[in-house]
Amino acid sequence: ILNLKDPSKNWYAPAVKYCAIHLASFLKRDLDVPAAEIVIIPSSTKGNVSAGLEKIVQAICRNDKRFSYTRGTLSRHTTIEKLATGGDRSLQVHLDSMSYKLNAGEPKTKIILDDITTSGNSLGGAITVISQVDQSFTYIPVVLGKTTHD
Repeated sequence: ILNLKDPSKNWYAPAVKYCAIHLASFLKRDLDVPAAEIVIIPSSTKGNVSAGLEKIVQAICRNDKRFSYTRGTLSRHTTIEKLATGGDRSLQVHLDSMSYKLNAGEPKTKIILDDITTSGNSLGGAITVISQVDQSFTYIPVVLGKTTHD
């Protein structure tokens, strides 16, 4: 999963392919919905999204027409300190730094995708921010990995 972070590295493309295959398999096998929008949790930097996650989602959408993705529907309007390097993991930091742009005709089911979760507050913040725009959505949070601490 960490290999998705740096597109300049040799292991980036194989990591994207591996994750796309396994996530697509999971969605096909375990998700029985007629349509869903995949929403990527934005990076900590204003306006950024993980290039690796975006490539994974684009591959899934090309191969399974039930799924759609529009870049920037969920965005970070304020840069926050990187969580992996000690940034504030509170729910409030996500609520204060993310926004959601509603698009006409979009699916009511949202797959909220994050690469790695520790506290779950990025996911919770995203769902809360989107719910403030439209409370009729159904959410399916999906993460590729979870950090653990000894």
